[in-house]
Amino acid sequence: QETNLLYVGDIAKIRTIVMNSTEKTVNEFIGSGLFGSSGDNGAAINARFRVILDFVVDENGKQIFICDALNHKIRFVNMTTGI
Repeated sequence: QETNLLYVGDIAKIRTIVMNSTEKTVNEFIGSGLFGSSGDNGAAINARFRVILDFVVDENGKQIFICDALNHKIRFVNMTTGI
């Protein structure tokens, strides 16, 4: 698990970004920025959410679980595959 990664929920753009303090980069990771409910079993970058209320990364840093509040869903992404 890399401790130099910071995951940030961007509420205004309905996405999650990843900041890498070692490489000094900011990357979009989850969410297309479009309002809706789609993208399950597809690339996380193309997923649509209504409101990302919260998220958590598992203890191994392998999966991220996302609370998509207005869609009443808990969604997850495999960090290795991006799906």
